[in-house]
Amino acid sequence: MKSTVIIGFLGTVLDSGLGAARWDKWRPTVALAQHEDLEPARLEIFYPRFATTLKDRVAEDFAQLSPSTEIRPTLLEQKNPWDFA
Repeated sequence: MKSTVIIGFLGTVLDSGLGAARWDKWRPTVALAQHEDLEPARLEIFYPRFATTLKDRVAEDFAQLSPSTEIRPTLLEQKNPWDFA
């Protein structure tokens, strides 16, 4: 059986949130761990340097919801994150 691997970019706006209130809003990366029928083996997440603290918080929240998922953050600096060329 093949493992499920999620590859994504940290959303510096939508994935953000502080304190307990962060659980009350939709955060796309964390929401992936909230699906009962999805058990990813690994989360590969790209993040910019300025969002290191956010990356850590999102990784901790994801791990809390899906403790068996391996989380591999990768620093990726881009001048324009919307330029996919």
